[in-house]
Amino acid sequence: MGATHGVQSQSGFRGREDTVAESSDTTWFAPINTSWVAFALDTNFRVRFEIKLHSLTLGRDFPSGFFTLWYSHNGGSFTQVKHDSSVIKSVSSSVSGYNDDDDTTQLIGSNPPFKTANNQVNAGDSLTSSFTWLWVDGTIQYVETEWVLQLISADLNGGDTVELRIRKFGGAAFAGGYTYFPIITAGERRIFNTS
Repeated sequence: MGATHGVQSQSGFRGREDTVAESSDTTWFAPINTSWVAFALDTNFRVRFEIKLHSLTLGRDFPSGFFTLWYSHNGGSFTQVKHDSSVIKSVSSSVSGYNDDDDTTQLIGSNPPFKTANNQVNAGDSLTSSFTWLWVDGTIQYVETEWVLQLISADLNGGDTVELRIRKFGGAAFAGGYTYFPIITAGERRIFNTS
């Protein structure tokens, strides 16, 4: 009988400003697993995701996983987020010392065991954020990944929605499903009369 590979699911999220260190538990837009309205388009922000792995049961380590971020605009089909995407794109952080592939700390989940190495931030990378899973047979494990993003005003109208989901490298959806996922609503554009 062969080893059973782990099954991933997206189990949490939280959005915040791109203004603080990775480990700072501040500048959140809303409570955990709560979507929000974004008025500041063309401005960096971050979304942190918690990913749950149902571990192996027959004594074999799950291989390093490479994951991608995908978006759905107004309920349409999902498209991969890249550095040159329309609607929403991956960008470099404006915070000094916040770098692509830095390890993350556990900020939005409280579930053990939490993998403390190679849970990575994604800042300006067009492809993946990667994780290496622990070898702990039969247990559930958690990681967090945080993505630096920008909503593109030229591609959005007020009231438009952008749903985000982490997927496997290559685009396959998580077999364990999506318990929580952000739906960001573009705020109405404000026009000021200066006359």
